[in-house]
Amino acid sequence: MKFMNKNFIKRKIYKNLPCGIRLKALRFLLPAMNLELDNIIFRTAATPEDYLAAFNLVYKVFVRTGYTKPGPTPFRLAPQHCHPDSRIFVGMCKDSGKIIYSVSIFPDSDKGLPMDMEFREQLDALRSQGRFIAEAGHLAADPEFKMNTMNIPMLGNKILYQYATQYLGADDIVITTHPRHCWVYEDLLLFERIGQI
Repeated sequence: MKFMNKNFIKRKIYKNLPCGIRLKALRFLLPAMNLELDNIIFRTAATPEDYLAAFNLVYKVFVRTGYTKPGPTPFRLAPQHCHPDSRIFVGMCKDSGKIIYSVSIFPDSDKGLPMDMEFREQLDALRSQGRFIAEAGHLAADPEFKMNTMNIPMLGNKILYQYATQYLGADDIVITTHPRHCWVYEDLLLFERIGQI
């Protein structure tokens, strides 16, 4: 017999509720998001040090979680980071200047998106409808600074969304995520699944 923890059981019950009830329950259960984080500022990566710190944070978090294997250099980046309209948004401690959060946004181009490696068919289906897509990825938050809240990633998501929709003019933002995090993106951020695990 398999042991099921309380959170797993709650999610199972939650997933079986009708959509309308799920959304109402979600709004009731979610804590209010704090838009004023005293010691953390969000901005675009602007200096070589910002870029290296962001790439290093993503590498460390991805290795720690098992999303990638350790490599010869302690950085994780994609060729699409070189696109002139790609951006890295970072959260930084005001006191120390340490980058504790990073997320990248990549506009679609003739070079494609990082997701094209696994989900080309699904992305081409969106492209064939004349939709302009952007991919969010390389998301990492320093575990020491999560503060047991979702404030830091949610504020980062808000900045990324505004850039993608208002500056890039994206019709869709696409992501890849680990299966155990799907419920966060589908239930909290209202993403729709377009590809298989």
